[in-house]
Formats: sequence, structure tokens, C-alpha cells
Amino acid sequence: MLVSKKKYQHLQMMKNKDEIEYRCIISEMRQAAREERELVAKELVEDEALLKLNEDLECNDLCVLGIERNEIGDFVAVTIKRNDKLSIISLFSLKNNNKEDLCARPSVEVTSNLLNRELKIEDTHLIEILDRNGSGNGTILLDYLKKEAKRNRFISINGSLGNVNQKNYNDVEKFYENNDFDVSLSKDQTSGSIKFIL
Repeated sequence: MLVSKKKYQHLQMMKNKDEIEYRCIISEMRQAAREERELVAKELVEDEALLKLNEDLECNDLCVLGIERNEIGDFVAVTIKRNDKLSIISLFSLKNNNKEDLCARPSVEVTSNLLNRELKIEDTHLIEILDRNGSGNGTILLDYLKKEAKRNRFISINGSLGNVNQKNYNDVEKFYENNDFDVSLSKDQTSGSIKFIL
């Protein structure tokens, strides 16, 4: 809830004159702000989606790493297996609006080489596709992968770009470069690799 400068000054004067009235007004403003937040939350996050998320968390032994708002305005919960040593990070839509199927969650799957402290993304093609619809879901997944990799003391994230369609080469390269990955492609631009140093 935003308060104008004039209203703020008025409240400060009131605070000095009448402490009890000031506290009552502040309490009312806090209550109004709380109700406003709840109303906005109900508009943005569907109760049905929250129930489904809770069921999924319980059934699959998942925990929520964070909640983000993607580029199309939907909130997504970023989940990972409990006590997981970083193998799958998934997104779960919190808005049941058919833009994204709640059952088929976008995810990034990685394997780890503990000796070299490296993570390898298993399906880079999937992540690129997630961002083509303008949702930014692929970027959200990579951001959380980087955070978790750093938290688990990995030193790099890499992946192979196999069968990159020449037509999509620029999109693939731009996507990974925008996410701070180094991109190396073959001369014929149909395969390559990505690497991010932590």
C-alpha cells in the first residue's frame, strides 16, 4: 500500500500529538494492505493449483526452492527432491490457466561428476524450447540451477548441444549467452557445447 508524502507528513504530525489515534490509523492501514495483498494473491495464484502443488510435494518428496514470476506474469514454484544432491529442478505453475499443463512440469535434469565438481545438463534442447514461448521458464530453471550448484560447491555446469537445427542456431546461442554460458558450436553449426563457470 502506497502512502503519499502529504499523508505521511500528516501521520507524523499526528504521531507527535496523539499516539493512540496514530496507532489506530496505522493499524487500519496495515489491515487494508493485508487485505489488498490477499486479494492480489487470489487473483494471481489459483487455490486448485496450490492444492495440486501440495499433493505433488507430498507424493514425490519435493520441497520448494523459491517462487518466481515468469515473463508472461504467472507465478511458478521451483521444486527439487528433498535431500537431493541436485538431479532434477522443476517448475510448477501456480496459475491454472492452461498456458502450462500442471502435470507436465518443465524441468532441468543434471548429472554430477563429484570428482571434477561438474554438473552436466542432460537435455539442453528442452530448456531452450521453454523460453521460445516468451515465458522465461528456461531462464528461471537455469538461475536456480546455478544457485544450487554454487550452494553445493560445484565449479562448473556444462552440456552438449546435439542436433541443433541450423535455422535455430542463433536462438540457441543467444539464449545461453543471455544466461552467461559460453557457447561453442561446430563449423556446420549443428552441434556444440555450453559451459558456465561458477
